[in-house]
Amino acid sequence: MRRLTIIIAFILCTINLSAQGQFDFSDPTIPFITNVKNQGKATSGHAISASIIGLEYSYEQALFGEWSIIARAGFTTTLTSYSKTIETIVKPWETSQTTHVDVLYFPCPALTIEPRYYFNKMERAMLGKTTENNCANFWSLRTVLYTTDWKNPNLSVIPMFGMRRGNRHWFREYTFGAACYSLAYSYGEYVKVLPHINFRIGYTF
Repeated sequence: MRRLTIIIAFILCTINLSAQGQFDFSDPTIPFITNVKNQGKATSGHAISASIIGLEYSYEQALFGEWSIIARAGFTTTLTSYSKTIETIVKPWETSQTTHVDVLYFPCPALTIEPRYYFNKMERAMLGKTTENNCANFWSLRTVLYTTDWKNPNLSVIPMFGMRRGNRHWFREYTFGAACYSLAYSYGEYVKVLPHINFRIGYTF
C-alpha cells in the first residue's frame, strides 16, 4: 500500500510539472507578467528635492526600459574656490603681493544632467516590493555646471551608485561615487577628484 501511494504521488508530480512546463512566462497577455514588466520600467515625473546643502527642481524623463534622464536646476553644494591677495610691506617704500587660492564646499547655482539606469526594478517588482517613483538601485553619471562669480563656470562629473526608496510621492536617495571637479581660475585650470557621498530627500508631483 505504501509503494502504491508513492507511485501515485510520483505520477501526480510528473503531470503537474508537465503542465507547468507548458506555462509561458513570457506571455504578455498574462496580467501578472504584464504588471511586472510595467513596474520594471523607469517612469517620468517632476520633483523638488533637498540634498545635504542644496535645493533643486528636477524633471525625470523615462527613455526606454529601465533608463531615464534627469535635468535639475537650483542650488547645490559643490567644490568651489576663491582667491585672495595678501599685501606685505617689505620696506617702507616697497610692498610684496601674494595670491592665495582656497578650495571649499559651498552652495551655488547649478544646472545638472544625469542619465540613470535602474538595474533592479524588475527584481523588486517580482518580489512584491514597491517600484513606484522609481524606487530601486541605480547607476548614473551626473554632470553639473556651476559658478560662484557668474564669470568662470566650473564643471563636475560624478559617476555614482545609488539607492532610491520611498512611495508614490516622497522619496529619499543615497548616492556614492567619485567626483571630478574642474576648477577654473583666471590664470589656469586643474581637475580635483574627491569621494562623493550624498543624501537627498524629495517630493514628486
